[in-house]
Parts: sequence; structure tokens; C-alpha cells
Amino acid sequence: MPLLENPQRYSKLLTSLKAHDKISTNQEGIQGIIDDVKYERTLSPFTCSMYIEELISDLEDENLALQSLPIKKDMFENFRRLQKISPKFQHSIVWKTTSELGVSLSAATNIAKLENLDDQEYLFQATLDHKFSKDETDHIVRLKKTKPDLSISQCVEQVKKFRPVVIPIYYVILDITDENLHKLKELQQHTDKKIDEILKEIIENKINCKARSLVIKGNRLALNLDDEGYKNFEQFIQKWKVDVYDLISFFFRDYRK
Repeated sequence: MPLLENPQRYSKLLTSLKAHDKISTNQEGIQGIIDDVKYERTLSPFTCSMYIEELISDLEDENLALQSLPIKKDMFENFRRLQKISPKFQHSIVWKTTSELGVSLSAATNIAKLENLDDQEYLFQATLDHKFSKDETDHIVRLKKTKPDLSISQCVEQVKKFRPVVIPIYYVILDITDENLHKLKELQQHTDKKIDEILKEIIENKINCKARSLVIKGNRLALNLDDEGYKNFEQFIQKWKVDVYDLISFFFRDYRK
């Protein structure tokens, strides 16, 4: 039975394409079909691609098939392009963003532009592993096409280099007593440094770390550490068994290093 004559299958295609708010009411019977179906994407992107190919075959005309669907020509071509995807990953395409569940539709349509199936499969797996975005997969594919001498793995590595480096930052909130502040002011008399600069140097020397910043507000201070600095901070706390809120007072006591 042709797809257009099968209300259940046709309605699934339309709702999967989010047709419920775009369908024309002058298409006989279609609005009623849509109204009876929950507005959910019941078909996967690749299954939609298969249905579209079936529709083209039934109508024997691409333009008529396009007119029967509530999507624009570029999206129509994207779904058709999915037919070129390696069979190994045809059912690993998801509607939303790339995750452990699969590669996004937009990224998959970029990957489908690669003619070599081995290259496709490598990039599919790399996209799953590194959660490449649509723009990143597009960059990789364009790089491979403009520089065919590069392997697909080299193209992937080049694009990975453009990714921003995420550096974890840790904020530690500590107490500082009036007595501690008084001692810092005494130290300040022998230097032209500010109190927070003096305390920052003390903490860096005691903990063996490099603090990004230190801000004192009243009797509290915020210490900003990078990943390595925070690890050293935790090791110091564990070694000396000191309460974190008593740390500044601890620095001003005599103890063995």
C-alpha cells in the first residue's frame, strides 16, 4: 500500500517531522489524522529517511514528495542524504544533540557527505566519543575534502586542537579572625604589599600551590585555586588534620614542616 494511502504510517512520518503545527488543512483528511496522534517523534531520523524514499518511489516525483511533507527542501535533502550512511550507524542517529545514545541528525548529515564508508564509521565513532557538534563535524568533513591526503583521523585531531581547554577552578571559603587580620597588618608594616597579597603568598608557601586569586571581605576570604592547587590544598588538610575553617589561624601558629 502506498504511504499516502496508509494513514497510520503517514501520520507517524508527519508527526516525527513535527508536522502538527505546519500541516495545511486543505490536504484532505490529513488534519484529522494529525489530531488523533500525539505530537511525538515516533520514528527515528533514519526511519523518516526510509519513509521519504518510499514516498518518492510511490509518487515517482521528488517535487511531489516534497510538497507532501511539511519540511523545506534543504531538510528534505538532509533526510535523503542519510541513505548514504554506513549501515553500521544508520540506527545510531538521534533527533537532539549527540550523546551516548547516538549522533545528532545535523551531525550525521555532515558525516554522510563522506563517500568512504570507513571514514564515515571512524568519524561516527569519534563524534560519539568526543561529542562533536554539528559545526565540528562539518569542519572535519570539509577538511577531509579540501585536503584528501590527510587521513580522517588526522582531520579529527586537527579539529580537536581548536576546542577550548576547560580548566577546572575551585573556590575555597575560609574564616579569618580579627587576630589574624591584626597579624597581617603587622606584617604589612614591613612591606608595600596589600594584606590580601601577603596572605596569598603565605598560603602558596605553606600549601605549595599557586593561587589564582584571594579576596578578603570582613572575616571571610575566598581562595581561587586550579586543579593542582586544590589537590595540594586537600593533601595539606589531611596531612595536618586541621579544620578548614581554622586554616588561617593554623598558618600563624608554630608547627613543624
